[in-house]
Parts: sequence; C-alpha cells; structure tokens
Amino acid sequence: MSNASILRAAFKLGEVIVDPEQRHVHHGDRVIDIEPKVLDLLLHLAETDGVVSRLDLLDSIWGVDGSDEALTQSISKLRRILCDTDRPYRIIVTVPKIGYRLAVQPTAAELTNTKNASSYAPSARAFIQRSFAKYKQYILGAATGAGLVMFGFFLASL
Repeated sequence: MSNASILRAAFKLGEVIVDPEQRHVHHGDRVIDIEPKVLDLLLHLAETDGVVSRLDLLDSIWGVDGSDEALTQSISKLRRILCDTDRPYRIIVTVPKIGYRLAVQPTAAELTNTKNASSYAPSARAFIQRSFAKYKQYILGAATGAGLVMFGFFLASL
C-alpha cells in the first residue's frame, strides 16, 4: 500500500495517530488540533520518500508567502504535536543544509471512539482574548481616531 493511499484516512506515525480529515492528532487519550499549514507540512513529508528540501516545502506549502521562519516554526510545532521534542529527533529528522525527512513510515490506523478525549485546542474566546491583548494599542488607537473623526463631522454639521 502506498503512502498516498494510507494518508487519505487516519494513519499512525510513531506513537501518535493522525486524522487528516478532522485535523486532529491522537496521543493516548489526548486529541490535539493541528493547524492547516502544519498538517499540510506533515502530509507532504509523509507522502515523499526520502529528504524533502526546504525550498520544496516552502514552494509546496506556502508558495510566494513562505519564509524560512514560517517553515522552521511549523516544523517546531509539528515536532511538539508529534511528541518528538528530544534530541536526536525520532520522527522528523533535520538533514543539515538540505531539508527534512520522516524517520518513521506512516502506517494505516483505526480510530477508536474519542468522544471522551480532551481537546487541547484553544477556545475561540481564549484566541480572541490573546489577539486583543496583542493588538490592544492598535485597536484603541483606531477607536480613538474613529471617535475624533465622528466628533469632527458633528462639529462641522453645526
């Protein structure tokens, strides 16, 4: 069975099960959501035998919007999701000056009932709170500017 046919459904990679359809990674009783670009990165690595160059990954996943930093951060996120954080890496191996390769071949996997599994994805509320905190001064500045413009229109209409 080829990697491409295995990757259409859930597959096992190391100690985790990847569910591309639901964009989840199952590790024991934990279910971890995986970002679309990070999942695309994982699938591209899993579909390719051998080393995948950084340039190929950037072109295939990000296109013209790609950067070395985005790729490096996504590889780091992927390693954390796959519980591959100790060196030497067991699942995603860095090939210096070239790119990355999977050291573990994906195999077909069956998903069990995961309704009771806890999700580690941040809630929408937490996301909004973090975003607001990050851009608070910009939001407040825009609101202040809009208020001043409205006040100016009010004075002009008198």
